Amino acid sequence: MKCVKLTFEHKEMFYKFINTQIELHSLQKDPQWQNVKYIADDRNVYASIHDDEIQAVIANNNLPNMPWTTTDTLLARRDQSHFTNIKNISKLVKFQIDDCEERGKWGAFWIRKFDIDNVSKKGSNQLQGQNVSKFGDKMGKLYDEKYNITDAAYVKAGHMTGNKLYDHCLGGKPLPYDVTIRFVSMKFHYMNTFMRDKVTYGS
Repeated sequence: MKCVKLTFEHKEMFYKFINTQIELHSLQKDPQWQNVKYIADDRNVYASIHDDEIQAVIANNNLPNMPWTTTDTLLARRDQSHFTNIKNISKLVKFQIDDCEERGKWGAFWIRKFDIDNVSKKGSNQLQGQNVSKFGDKMGKLYDEKYNITDAAYVKAGHMTGNKLYDHCLGGKPLPYDVTIRFVSMKFHYMNTFMRDKVTYGS
């Protein structure tokens, strides 16, 4: 299994995977999974691939004029075991984090359904003072050393926030379910060491 940053030559493979998994995960009516975009100047798509088949996908969008991204389209194969999916997603998320850091991106927002998020917090594991599930613990540890993990906002179904950044994260329209807007931002120690050269302007 290898992690790659997709190019236009992977487009057919990408949409074959997305369309199949949307059906298997019963996401056809979920507004967050309508018209999934491919790569663009401000959008990067990453995938784990094995035997010429995508195993998991994650994508992020550069926020205009900011060193942050919005992360979306995290999806793994429904027909794989839970353990295999965690392994594939973990490697893929780490690959994405490394690429973002290399591009000078030190923060990321993403949207999470509140019912899923609420259930995950009933787990027995602790991450930055929050209860998380085993899956949440595994994913969170990829960020834990270098990033602060914050639930930046909670948005009720059918509502917007009036905050342009948060509403951009929502896709510019209300969602039919409660969501958490999560933000991860690099800790000062790392901003002041290896990220300094990537966010310094001028000679």
